[in-house]
Amino acid sequence: MPARPATRSGSTPIRLEPPKARSARRSRTDSSRSPSASRCCTSSFRRRAGRSSTTASTAFAFRLRSPRVGVSAGAFASRRSSLPGPGSASSSKRRSSARAWRSLSASPSSSCSHCLNKPDRGRTCLLPCRGLEAGGGGRVKRFALVFALVVVLAGLVVAAASALAFSDASDFGCKTPNDVVWTCPTGSVGTPYSVQFKARAGCSDPVGGGPYVKYSVASGGLPPGLSLSSSGLLSGTPTQAGTWEPWIRVEDYVENWCSDTAHTERQFIFNVLTGLDLEPSSVPPGTVGASYSATLSVTPAGTHTFAVTAGALPPGLALDASNGAISGTPTTVGSYPFKVQVSDTDGRSISREYNINVANPIAISPPALQGQRAGRGEVGIALSGQLTATGGNGAFTWTVAGGTPPTGVTLGADGTVSGTPSVAGNYTFTAQAADVDGRTATVNIPLTVASNLSFKTLALKPAKVGKLYTAKLKTIGGVAPVKWKILGGKLPRGIRFDKKLGVFAGTPKREGTYRVSVQATDALGVTSKKTFVLVVKT
Repeated sequence: MPARPATRSGSTPIRLEPPKARSARRSRTDSSRSPSASRCCTSSFRRRAGRSSTTASTAFAFRLRSPRVGVSAGAFASRRSSLPGPGSASSSKRRSSARAWRSLSASPSSSCSHCLNKPDRGRTCLLPCRGLEAGGGGRVKRFALVFALVVVLAGLVVAAASALAFSDASDFGCKTPNDVVWTCPTGSVGTPYSVQFKARAGCSDPVGGGPYVKYSVASGGLPPGLSLSSSGLLSGTPTQAGTWEPWIRVEDYVENWCSDTAHTERQFIFNVLTGLDLEPSSVPPGTVGASYSATLSVTPAGTHTFAVTAGALPPGLALDASNGAISGTPTTVGSYPFKVQVSDTDGRSISREYNINVANPIAISPPALQGQRAGRGEVGIALSGQLTATGGNGAFTWTVAGGTPPTGVTLGADGTVSGTPSVAGNYTFTAQAADVDGRTATVNIPLTVASNLSFKTLALKPAKVGKLYTAKLKTIGGVAPVKWKILGGKLPRGIRFDKKLGVFAGTPKREGTYRVSVQATDALGVTSKKTFVLVVKT
């Protein structure tokens, strides 16, 4: 819809109007002319007051000192008689008897800027004179004073010729594809939005929305989340997607001064799109010397441009502006905060802050477990130990990432290995260390659990007097090496026992039956005892 024409309301007993003025037709598409302007600002004026009217006038040329004054070229009829006061249009007690009105002519200029008469003084127009100069005499100061005095006493002010209207749409960022409905910049849900409307002419100082102009929504609705101030600032954060087509009104307004308010309206289109969503909310940490990869994604799908608008990526990494991929190999330890902004072809944008912590790789020291030797433990023998790591960032959290520890043995979150194996077997489990950034490292821990040490040799073979004799004791289970010891008893004369090898050897000298107690001790200190009987025959 086009702009609605400017109008003025109110009636008064005293007015200035052009003689033989023709009424101008106004359409909804005409926003550049004002009825009050054509009524108040013409080349010649006469006065009507009650039933009497005088039209005697004297031509007097003048020009405007200030370029801000806006009056069309022409002459104004003026007279000194029958000037009404505030209370009556025909009062003769409050007439100005000191000066006669003059016919005045003015040069064209910009817009008016002042309203002087109060609501009870009659027709409101705009005063185009601030510092008038007589065109043909030396009565400049006197003329300006008398003119202003007569205007105030009579309750009459001269209006500007230009009408109140919105400025060109481009002045406040909107477009006029067909000059019917003006389209303003597209907004998006969740993104702050603002448009500053501007007007020209009318009772506005400065032009574009000073204290003499106010704005309002005439009809229709604004996008949810936006509001229009009286100064013409449409602002807020849209909360709902859609299209809105409100009529915006701008009107002359001077509190306690301008009573005959002029206004104009125009329809605008506001399109609000669904806001962009940038994921993920965080990116993984980096490790010096290790390849890095992370991808930022945006919904809804479309053509997007990614850019780092604050901070910086870690040295060695880069952001792909077309697809949001962050890749490279970090080279320097540190914490790197940065902000990424994504924009699309519809003018939408979204920003998110990220941080990449870069640390040295995690290194796990080989486990040192008590209760085992060379990766071998034994049923019933408690295991204990502490896993340690270096590098990374902050304290480590330990977990079993694969395999299974021996039955009865556990890995604590602090890296402690503890427990007593209860089942013999070969085991391998993977311990993982993770730092506060989620950086990880693993180590495999193999462990063989042996059964308890016991004697495999159950009895000694007989010996013969005078014959060489050897007998080796054997064990099962336990952890090698095994040490031997004679706890008690007596060996036959000529027979010795090797404590390292567990072997009886020699040549018996005498027949008889001999009893001897032997103890075996393995590498973990586990012992086993047994009493053997050695029979020597002839």
